[in-house]
Amino acid sequence: CDELEISTTSENSTELITTIIPAKEYMDTGKELNVSDIPIVVKIVDKKTELKSHYTIMRLINPSYLVKNYFNEIETKKRDSIYAWNPFKRFIWELEEDLPIKYETKGKNEHFLDYDEPIGMNVFVNDKELFRNKLPNIVLEKYEGNLNNIKFKFTYNSNYESIKPFESRGIKVRVNNVGVGKRTDFGLKRDRGFSRLHWISGELQIESKIKSFLSINRDEFVSSPTVDEIIEFCADHLRKAAYFVESVAIAEKSIKNSFKENIKDKVESKNKIISSNIKSLEKRGFEVIEDASRNELVSIDKESRTVYVNRSLEKIETIVEKINIINKNYSIIYSDNYEDEMVPCTLVNNEVIINKKFPLFRSKTYGSVFKKMILILLIRSEGKFIDKSTYEKIIKDYIKEFKEFI
Repeated sequence: CDELEISTTSENSTELITTIIPAKEYMDTGKELNVSDIPIVVKIVDKKTELKSHYTIMRLINPSYLVKNYFNEIETKKRDSIYAWNPFKRFIWELEEDLPIKYETKGKNEHFLDYDEPIGMNVFVNDKELFRNKLPNIVLEKYEGNLNNIKFKFTYNSNYESIKPFESRGIKVRVNNVGVGKRTDFGLKRDRGFSRLHWISGELQIESKIKSFLSINRDEFVSSPTVDEIIEFCADHLRKAAYFVESVAIAEKSIKNSFKENIKDKVESKNKIISSNIKSLEKRGFEVIEDASRNELVSIDKESRTVYVNRSLEKIETIVEKINIINKNYSIIYSDNYEDEMVPCTLVNNEVIINKKFPLFRSKTYGSVFKKMILILLIRSEGKFIDKSTYEKIIKDYIKEFKEFI
């Protein structure tokens, strides 16, 4: 802007101090001058009405093209980015991202993030108070401690879904309660095996002693053993949180898919898939509670880390799986004992015995689809609609044609 007007007063003082900084002159590249030679006029007014006031107001007078460009609409295909938003809404989000302001509501997590040092402010835009951008509800991990006599604390959170907008993904670093640069994943990348890293958001607060390691523009840290050790410590815990989210999401998806015949993760007995994934969640700190009043066989509360089952695991493991083929129900038994891997399944009365070693059944994406296709053929061959030799030839053709899915 051409000029920056600042008015400020402190509590228990009647003095209102106003100054106008000729900002344009600092940017004038057409002449050489010492910045200390640029005159700054300060006016002090005694106002008894301001005795209990405490504020600083800044006004940008005659904004430059940079400000005007900022508030232009931006063409982008990233609909889940702040750059697809109305410019004023984007402006508010960025202020709430970096300013040392409080959360609008305080749950357990927000109380944990209360800042120890008396740094904070109330900020209003067009008379509306701003609050810090919200974190996801579910706490994956939180920590408070110190390294090299530097105190810090962090919380990593997730709602077990993709975080929007994009810019809210990752960990917001704060020093002296003020945001430092863009959010970070401490060098972890989705393409390095952390496929659900974009489900995690959080905050890292470091005490003001770390300020000496900040770059001049406060957007990053200057590399040093102290900073590197803190960042590596936080990265290691984020890595564990990412693995935790990944494992829980996979277990939950696998359990849900076991109830949808054609999209099970693999050709395996439903009860074994359910029980093995429940045990996997148990190993990750989930409590398993039997609750016969629940309608669902299995329900997962990720926030409390609880798995509710409406019957015992032992009873779940004895559930007989059924499948309906051509309007007739068949019981399914899964076997590892087939001597010939190329035999997909056999029919004994109303029981279908599935060979889990059959190549097409190993396909995670289409194994269950192949299973149903082959069962239809098997039942048709038993009913004399197609002969055994034709059935066996079709099975060989399937293996040949769909080998890329094995």
